[in-house]
Amino acid sequence: MERNIGISDRKEDNREVKEVETKRATNFDLSAIINHFDLNAKNVRSLSNSIEDENSEDAKIIYRSQIVFFGSLLDFYMHEIYKYLFYQKLSREVPDKGFDKIKISMKYVVAAINSTEYMNVLLTGFTEEISRDTYMSQQAIKEIITFGGLSYNNVTETAFKDIKNPAGRTGVIIALYKRRNEIAHQFDRNHFDAQQMDITREDAEEYIERVTSLVYAIQDGLRELQDN
Repeated sequence: MERNIGISDRKEDNREVKEVETKRATNFDLSAIINHFDLNAKNVRSLSNSIEDENSEDAKIIYRSQIVFFGSLLDFYMHEIYKYLFYQKLSREVPDKGFDKIKISMKYVVAAINSTEYMNVLLTGFTEEISRDTYMSQQAIKEIITFGGLSYNNVTETAFKDIKNPAGRTGVIIALYKRRNEIAHQFDRNHFDAQQMDITREDAEEYIERVTSLVYAIQDGLRELQDN
């Protein structure tokens, strides 16, 4: 008996098609991206306005929440910058070695081939992919800065002018991520003895300023590239 081993037409998954058709990622410019950061930063900074006793446990909870929130602001900013850079590179239609690490689901690639709005379809697929990732680690931040055509050393030197050596500046970014994780995952307690690390207003303010300085160093560097 002869077997039919021909490849039959693939039936489209209507749910996938509908999902691709309805999802749309917005391509924000640099001004909109920094506005998102500034608005959220203002709200987080204001949390400490209601503190009456700076050494109270209630105050320390606010300080810890500010650190976690500013870690989130940095993470979201890096996501938005990554999207912005991806779209900018895509619009040039020039191969970029940074695309080697880009992952997009095939459903979006197929949809882009058949769409007059292929760039937005690919941006949406890229956004869906990176939404699963975190961009607060030093390595992730460095990769995105480099993907944007900036010098990591120049950016960190601009951000942390008080630290003279590159290793020290990298250490700041590592410490930012570490402290955020200690609070978010352990409530600032040590895994070995459950002792809670102390925190002050100065600690929270320094964290806020470090994150803000890093964001603006990236922002200013990208604006300079954009204007040239």
